[in-house]
Amino acid sequence: MAPICTFKVMKVRSLLMYGEYQLALQEAEETNGMILYLGGQYGPFEYNFLYSLALAANYKKVSPDRKKESVKKIRENQKQLLVLAESCPENFYHKYLLVEAELARLEYKNWKAARTYEAAIREARKNEFQNDEALACENAALFWLSKGSVKIAGEFINEAYHRYGLWGANLKQSMLKSKYPEFIRERGTGLLRTHRTISSTTSTATEIYSGQTLDLQSVLKSSTAISGEIKLENLLDKLMKIVIENAGAQRGVLILKKEGKLYVEAEGSISKDDVEVLTGIPLGSSKNLPISLIYYVERTKENLVLRNASQDEKFNKDEYIKNFKTKSILCTPVIKQGEISGILYLENNLSEGAFTSDRLQIMNILSSQAAISIDNALLYSNMEEKVRERTRELAQANADLELKNQRITDSITYSLNIQQAILPSDDILAKNLKDQFVLFRPKDIVSGDFYWFSKKEGSIFLAAVDCTGHGVPGALMSMIGNTLLNQIVNEAGIKDPGKVLEHLNRNVRQALKQDTLGANSSDGMDICFCRIDEDKVLFAGAKRPLYFSKGNHIEEIKGDKHSIGGRQKEVSRTYSTHEVKLEKGQSAMFYLTTDGFMDQPNPQRQRITSKGLIARLQNVLSLPAYEQKNQLAAFLDEYQAGEAQRDDITLIGFRV
Repeated sequence: MAPICTFKVMKVRSLLMYGEYQLALQEAEETNGMILYLGGQYGPFEYNFLYSLALAANYKKVSPDRKKESVKKIRENQKQLLVLAESCPENFYHKYLLVEAELARLEYKNWKAARTYEAAIREARKNEFQNDEALACENAALFWLSKGSVKIAGEFINEAYHRYGLWGANLKQSMLKSKYPEFIRERGTGLLRTHRTISSTTSTATEIYSGQTLDLQSVLKSSTAISGEIKLENLLDKLMKIVIENAGAQRGVLILKKEGKLYVEAEGSISKDDVEVLTGIPLGSSKNLPISLIYYVERTKENLVLRNASQDEKFNKDEYIKNFKTKSILCTPVIKQGEISGILYLENNLSEGAFTSDRLQIMNILSSQAAISIDNALLYSNMEEKVRERTRELAQANADLELKNQRITDSITYSLNIQQAILPSDDILAKNLKDQFVLFRPKDIVSGDFYWFSKKEGSIFLAAVDCTGHGVPGALMSMIGNTLLNQIVNEAGIKDPGKVLEHLNRNVRQALKQDTLGANSSDGMDICFCRIDEDKVLFAGAKRPLYFSKGNHIEEIKGDKHSIGGRQKEVSRTYSTHEVKLEKGQSAMFYLTTDGFMDQPNPQRQRITSKGLIARLQNVLSLPAYEQKNQLAAFLDEYQAGEAQRDDITLIGFRV
């Protein structure tokens, strides 16, 4: 049972990689009852990882009830995967992150999804998991395409293309190049592996490129036929027939590498209906092959094409070529994860130059699928040995990855990275505010809202800020606001909230040149600003209130009625400081918010309103902060019911 189960898990990965999401989910669910037969840790957790990806890939196509079940199942899987990710992050943390990114995508948490895709890619690359890195790049590309960010998506498609190539998945590369030709930029030889053409007049290495378009449908059909076989004997029979037919050969031989040595495993020809499956004849014992030529291909790992072998000065002294006057030869390595697992030898004695560059392209693609299929078949026939072999391969991670810094492709990505850097981390907030939450949902990838934190001379300062606009313009304003708050509080040492806002108003107007004649900028910000001491909380607001409770009811302190910055007739503005006194041992809950939550409409265009927000806060008041966040987020999703988000949303709660 274990061999079949392992094969099915690998089949789920293959189906996901080739975009057959519905079949992948069906295969994963059929395998669910067999998973206990998988020994060790890797197998069950690999299934867990792939099952979650299959559920996420099919999410949009299932019913609302099934959507809830899918998310629930993914979360259950993640709890299990997290255990192993924490104990062995080198092998499993990137898998956990990729599923987390998919969850964020399903929940429309665009900012978190973008950040987590990049983290998954980074971890996979660091630990040399080429297959998972390629998959993460492709999923990130699909995410950005769904957001209309074609340029960013193109970068991820191009990276996925080259990572699949490093893994040896040439067929997948062809599919990506066919589907997204505008995104692919070749590196070096690109799709085709480096190969040599050696003629009777020269031994110079020459690059070959076929400008002809491959019959991709035919290649895919052949590849699918190969991948469908799990018994080695049937696979070798089908493989040799397909290879001989597609290459235009008279005779073909498959040589496999086992424990560092080459063995002849199968032979077919157009004159025989059946392929002869051999019992592993050592290559050195064979009298029916040009041994020196095959060892040459093994050593160079390159394709070799001879127009007329009997006239080639380099190889015409080989005993086989000399005796049989061999003409056209094509010899191609079967590459798996950068190493040779076998060699395909083809010959045609009817004509010279029978193997053209387009035939070579087809052989490269088919040999990649052959490498995977042969490996699967050997795994099926001898599971314990192959599991150990696969474990060694993963541990050795023998391919050097070229590290390339991710370029910031446009202003959205640029703004996103900067905004991530200026926001206080979850760890800092948790360390200084023991019971707190932040509900932060940008309308676009980047946000015009931001939240700010500082600790100075025993006081904690916290602000929720809503800048003019959203997206990139709002994000640029948020960077100005963040910088000015740091200058006013951390550098100038101003601690009174009202005075902080007065300085902020003056500095914003100066920064945007709103205090000069003819100024046309009306940009500004609304802010809820608090200073938290041991026995009191001081508050000042610019068009934003503070909600708090020292008992069982939510109370409201209104902020001043004018914003920070923007057009104003008065020379300066003053802002009031309000105090919430705390008795010794008394606990109180405080909420800072921008207007995004209360202004969110449902499909009937009805806003939540400030009264609705107060009612929701009242309902969750007695709960721990993290549970308050969960319930407020769930209410927001239910109320929104698929309606587009109207504005950036920021809601901060903390208990003192």
